[in-house]
Amino acid sequence: MLIRDLSGAEEVAPDLRHACLAAVAELMAAEPEVIAVAGAGSRTGVWNQAASLDLGRYAPGHRAANGQRPADADRMALPAALGVGAWLLTQAGSAAPRLLLFRHDLPSL
Repeated sequence: MLIRDLSGAEEVAPDLRHACLAAVAELMAAEPEVIAVAGAGSRTGVWNQAASLDLGRYAPGHRAANGQRPADADRMALPAALGVGAWLLTQAGSAAPRLLLFRHDLPSL
């Protein structure tokens, strides 16, 4: 619902999207040296900060959220939990380094 390209022509949950972007903007105002995006997963691991959400996994014909098709889809395409977080950072104009990680011990929502 946050990524308009996946929700169709009509904007879905604009208030939620704006609230999330405002929260990220507030985070960015603190000028962090690095931002950690964490998601629950079957294993613990760190993803390359250049990886992005591959919208084509959810809507065929779309490119990755950064506008490019990942060269190695299995390695460079982020899972949804991390991809949406990275997308929000990109939408907010964040240039801070990102730590993208899955933790097997985080509860799934």
